[in-house]
Amino acid sequence: MPETPPQPNSVYLVTAAGNPNLGDDIIVRDWIDRLVESDPTVTLYVDCPSPGNAESIHGPRHNVRFVDHFWRVVRGAPSNDLDEFETWLRQVSDRPDPFFPLQLADRALAGSRAVVFVGGGYIAAPWPRRSILFRLGQRAKERFGLRVIASALGPHPLAPGQESHVATSLACFDSLQVRDEHSLATLERILPGRAVLVHDDVWASPVTRRGDDEHVDALEFSIQRDLLAPEQKPLVLDRLAELATAFRARFPDGEIRVLELLPGDGWFVDPLGDQLGPIRFCGFLELWRDCLL
Repeated sequence: MPETPPQPNSVYLVTAAGNPNLGDDIIVRDWIDRLVESDPTVTLYVDCPSPGNAESIHGPRHNVRFVDHFWRVVRGAPSNDLDEFETWLRQVSDRPDPFFPLQLADRALAGSRAVVFVGGGYIAAPWPRRSILFRLGQRAKERFGLRVIASALGPHPLAPGQESHVATSLACFDSLQVRDEHSLATLERILPGRAVLVHDDVWASPVTRRGDDEHVDALEFSIQRDLLAPEQKPLVLDRLAELATAFRARFPDGEIRVLELLPGDGWFVDPLGDQLGPIRFCGFLELWRDCLL
């Protein structure tokens, strides 16, 4: 009697975690925990920009493989021109080189039952090249017949050159969930009737920051640097100085904290200098430790 072929028992997660980014890393940590809890035998591939960072943050786990196959394809694309990428992808899809990231991804995808684009706003207009990630999800479905799922993504806004490519790739997804009304409107315009509005994945993650036992009046700043145009920074600095001055006047014994959700998010501390007064800088690793419950 012929043997029954083994059933695929891995899940391929695509995420921007590991850069690091506190929100993205909390979300992927929760996905890992829930999937392993539901099936301790599952193997998880976590495809992220910096797998070394990701493993250092999340710790080595016997059933989790941190890789960057999809992200290496994004970085290796010839340009931000998505039409040019399509031509390039056809040329390299069947390269014999076994170490090329597409082939490495295929080895993992061949034993997977699903590709999940984990929630977050990492595919949008500020990073047009990242639309390639959706195209690789489409390719995985075409080659291996996998379920492809988008969970609580935030693809808003999209650049005009992105929209047709994103619509073509997402059309084959089995589930398309977005986290906000703006993203829903964006996808409704280019792919009517397909997207569903859900809560942001981060709100499903049990996170409580440990703090001091006593109550402290505090003003917390975190300004994500990669979402600011250069001409916006002076306006942001002026507003932060106003808020700090008002807070000091009302709460002279209060504490101003700078939260480094992404390394480098304290970019405004030096330019403001004495205008902030004494501050407490909470680095990423401190916040990560305090959010691990």
